[in-house]
Amino acid sequence: MASKVEICNMALSSLGSKQTIQDLDSDNSTESRTLNLHYEAALLTCLSYADWTFATKTATSALLSADPPGDWLYMYDEPADFVRMIGIVDEYGNRMQKPRKFQRAVYDDQRVILTDTESPTWRYIYNSGDTALFSPEFVDALAASLASRVAMALTRKRELREAATADYVRLISMAAAKDGNDSQDNDEPRYLPEWFTNRDYNDQDTILQVRADGTISEIPGSL
Repeated sequence: MASKVEICNMALSSLGSKQTIQDLDSDNSTESRTLNLHYEAALLTCLSYADWTFATKTATSALLSADPPGDWLYMYDEPADFVRMIGIVDEYGNRMQKPRKFQRAVYDDQRVILTDTESPTWRYIYNSGDTALFSPEFVDALAASLASRVAMALTRKRELREAATADYVRLISMAAAKDGNDSQDNDEPRYLPEWFTNRDYNDQDTILQVRADGTISEIPGSL
């Protein structure tokens, strides 16, 4: 898969530049310094766009000793590689039957996650920094995002920035669609409200009728 340097060179090439970078750390060219400046922001933006299979992780984090702010019951340390939360899952990595609430926050200059769930397991998008994990489609989208960010600084041509931005929008959507086709969840339970499950009904053999006014009734003979 493409390296960070190759992704940066792809961005330059899409802008019509004949300049290539060999090493982002040692190269002191304008191109290298500009791409280094924008790379991390472009990567985080792209990672935040979808629930990428190559960037999805489940993990727990430490319960903080401080009292949580507001009405939350628990406050946990946010993982260092955290980009975006997908949800709270059970110990096997499956989504809970009833969605659990959470909120990201900053507490005493520290990134934390607030929740009412005890000992939660997070499923989240993370940043490994390893470009070898990226799909080819994601690489194309990241290069386009990077090109759109550096276009004005390197070319002073607004039309090139607009073209690169349009490429990014198209490519990131294609990458997300392709990635979504690479996975399928069959084990996630459907959510049933407590008033329904407490009556010992089975959602497989019960038919409910929802009226226009929002009231719900059972269809006779459905049980």
